[in-house]
Amino acid sequence: MNQIIPQKLKVELHNNSLVLDVTYPSFDPFDDESSVFLTFNKREVKKLCTYYQLKLEELISAVAMHYETYNSPKLFQEFLDKRGIYSTLSNTSPLINS
Repeated sequence: MNQIIPQKLKVELHNNSLVLDVTYPSFDPFDDESSVFLTFNKREVKKLCTYYQLKLEELISAVAMHYETYNSPKLFQEFLDKRGIYSTLSNTSPLINS
């Protein structure tokens, strides 16, 4: 089973929400790269801090490093779901409200 390696991985905090942005290359010469977003709201960010036992400022690198062990937004989401930390998976840029 082949796995597509992400071209770019970015984790950012916006208005106390956390967004994991995974960009994949396109193999179609007429198509651009595609991005998948995993978004955690303010309440779930607090749960992530508790799970990783980290302060908010340290959370970004921990999520990025942990994501790399799964290398799949869906698998990472399922892992966190089982621990009661829920996110939204989308292919379009998330609209984040505080």
